[in-house]
Formats: sequence, C-alpha cells, structure tokens
Amino acid sequence: MATPTIEIPVRHEVKEGDNLSLISQKYYGTQLLWPRIAEENQITEPNLLRPGMELKIPGIPQFWKHQTGLMIKNRNVFHAYSPFQGSDEYIGSPLVLIPPLPRGKLFTMELSLSIAQLCLNKDSADPAGFENDDFTFRWKPDPAKANKSNDLVAQITIKGNNVWKTAPAERKKFRKNFLEFRIFIEKMELDGTIISGGLDIVTWRLAEAIPGNFEETLFFRYGFNSGFGSSSSPYFDLRPGMRLQIVHDTKQRANDPKLNIADGNPHTIVRDQDGRIAFDAFLAAISTPATPFSPAISNAGGLMDLQAAGNARRHYRLIYPTQSRDPVTLIGADTLEDLKAATEAYTTSGKVAVTNTGERAVIAFKLPAEVVALPEIGVDIRVVTGTQVTQPFQYVPLGKTVRQLVEDFVPAGNPKDLFTGGIRPARVHRLFTPAIGQPEYRDILFELTPDLIMDYRIFDLPLVTGDRVEVYLPSG
Repeated sequence: MATPTIEIPVRHEVKEGDNLSLISQKYYGTQLLWPRIAEENQITEPNLLRPGMELKIPGIPQFWKHQTGLMIKNRNVFHAYSPFQGSDEYIGSPLVLIPPLPRGKLFTMELSLSIAQLCLNKDSADPAGFENDDFTFRWKPDPAKANKSNDLVAQITIKGNNVWKTAPAERKKFRKNFLEFRIFIEKMELDGTIISGGLDIVTWRLAEAIPGNFEETLFFRYGFNSGFGSSSSPYFDLRPGMRLQIVHDTKQRANDPKLNIADGNPHTIVRDQDGRIAFDAFLAAISTPATPFSPAISNAGGLMDLQAAGNARRHYRLIYPTQSRDPVTLIGADTLEDLKAATEAYTTSGKVAVTNTGERAVIAFKLPAEVVALPEIGVDIRVVTGTQVTQPFQYVPLGKTVRQLVEDFVPAGNPKDLFTGGIRPARVHRLFTPAIGQPEYRDILFELTPDLIMDYRIFDLPLVTGDRVEVYLPSG
C-alpha cells in the first residue's frame, strides 16, 4: 500500500496558509503529529509560522509498518485504528474498525462468507445469483446434505473494489451497493427461497466482516444515517431484540394536558408470527381488528398507539427531525424498496408515498413535538473491582460509545485521562462468526504505536448488540 508517510527526514518550505497541523497531515497522514515538527524545529509559538521558513520534518519509519504488521500478527481480532489510510490513500476519515481477517494480501483482498441452512427451497434458487460492483451471491452444493431440500450453501463475496477504500465518495458507493444487495436477499426471503429472517442473518454476517469507519458499524447493522447534507434526515432502523421507549422532553411540564404520553417504560421489539416487527409480544399475536386502516400519516401519543394489532411491518425506521420543534416520525414498510421510497419522499417533502410493492401499505406515525423516542440495545457489561466481578447486563441507548460507557463507571474530569495512561480502563469483545463454527467473542484492539500521540477518539467506537465490555475499577 502506497503512503505519503516519510521514512527519512525531509525539509518543508512554509507557504501562505500553512500551519503545523496541515504540514503534519501532508507528511504523516494525520494532524496529530504536529508537536514532533514543533519540537524538532524548536518552535514555541506554533501560530507564528512565516512564509519562507524552512522546517525539518523528522521521519517516523515504523508507524505504517506497525499498522499492517499488527494486523498480520493478530488476524483473529478486531482492530480499531486512528489514524488509518485505506487502499485509495485517503486519510481524512481516520477512525476505522477492521474485522478479523483470513490470510491474504491486506487492503486488496476479497472477503468471502459461507452461510449454510439458509436455503428453504432449492428449486426456486436462481443459479445466476446476484452481482454488482461490490458483492456477488451464488449457491453451491452442500456435500453434507446431499439430496435434501436445502442442500445449498450461500456463498457471498465482498469484492476488493471499494471495501478497503476510505474516501467519502467510495464509501458512499459501497453503502449503496450494500443496500442493493440487501434488497436482493429480501426478495428471496419473501418468495420463500430462503428461511424467514434470512435477511437479518445475512445482514449481520456482513456487518461483522466488513471493514469501515466507526459510523458504518451502525449503518451496516441498523441502517444508521447521520442526516448531514441536503435532503437528508438522521434515522435508525429498529431491529427485533432492541427496546424502544417514548418519553416527554424533561423541559416540558409532566402534567401538560397537550401531551398524551405513555408511561415511558421501554417495550421490546419482537417479531410476530408472520416475521414482522411489532412493539409488544402479546398484542402482535392477537387477531387484527376489522376496522379499516388509512396509510396516511397518523399521530401517536405513545407506544400504545403503535402496539395496535395490524400495525406490524417488516421494517420500521425511526426518523429524527432536523428542526428542533419538528416531530419524531416512525415509518413502517413491508419491503426495503418501500422503506427507501418512503424515506426519500418524507425527507424531501414531509409526505410518505402510499404506493407499495409489499403486501401491506406503508404507514407512518408522527409523535408529538415534545416527545423523544429512544432506541436501546442490550450489552453485557462486566465491572471488575479487584477480584470482584459484577455483571449488570443492561440496555444502553443506540449510538453509545465505549468511551461514554467507561465514563459512566469511572468519572473523570478530563476524558483523555482515562485512556492515555499505561493501563486501559476497559476491554471490549465483539461477536464474530468464523468461516467454520458458531459465533464467538473476539477482542477489539485499540492500539497505536507507543511513540505516537494517542488520539483518544479511538474509543468513540459505538457499541452494538451483544457487545461484552469489561470495565476495570480500582479496588478500595
């Protein structure tokens, strides 16, 4: 992998507009190493650079070699990196998580997944499969299950085209192809080619295996969109096993008569008997009322309005407002294509398209402007104090980071103090499914070379469902 990082000292002539951070970015691939340049040139006032000054840029021969060497040495763990440079040499998005890797050439390799027991009806399995610029899908015989109805194994290849690139344009292409691939998988589930829930199985396996920036750890699992840019809103997709609570804004009076708010207790998101998402296990199982339902946007004061039988859909998207007084909106759809169309229509016009490709019409609920909807995921937290270990499994807000979780247990005046010392306050383990075998926990390494300035943002990795975090507290 080519890199601009220097291995021998060079000299730089200061130009108009230069500062030490930009010079560090140019030569090292990160702005964090500007103190090296200042120390080498005995600069005590970094803001007083003058055009024409000549600076000596010291070399750091081990950094990028250490990055790739660490990955090769520890292929069976996740690696969190800051900074990180992809195969396209882009260095503007340094926070990257690399999954456990098979043997092969780094940064250009294809990634392969095999998923058995996914096929439900081999007679309807299309041998042509699927292919776009980043993904291929093919069926192959399963030698262990010859002459049985489901004797096919799903073979998925993640191509090396964009997966190792880090520039925004390439990541956008990759995410677009990922969504296109998921639509193909869902169609196989809906026509009975693969088992019910097969889309979720494939999605989660891909999320485990794909390298990407920290934000994408939420995108691949929960469809997260940060909402930046024109015609864009922040949103999450709700998944079975998550919890959702709807509470009024603490700034509002709790007894405000305008608010029709449920008790705020979180409700677990479940699948009903038809494979759709519902907000209550009991209400999702009872018969649907005979009253007609309008697909137009409805108002919902709380979870009781959402739990009504007949409101279940295969997908639910929680869309947050871009203006502070606008309402939170829940959109439900029976296909990914319908969800995509409804989201685009809503974020551009505030209306939801009522046409649908799925069995049930798209529905949408607006919550009162004073209401906050909080999705939560389950995390296994082990608090270690000396030899005593407590295990407070708990739900945390979706998007909570490793650093935030540690700070909940180990308050500190300066967050950097928790992570820049010799002893780290936590270890993080994440589920990963190897090529052969069942899902198992793998460590996440948060590591930079010892002589580099620690960028403590590396611990801003969002937690995902099933993570296990060990937090170490001082005894006594």
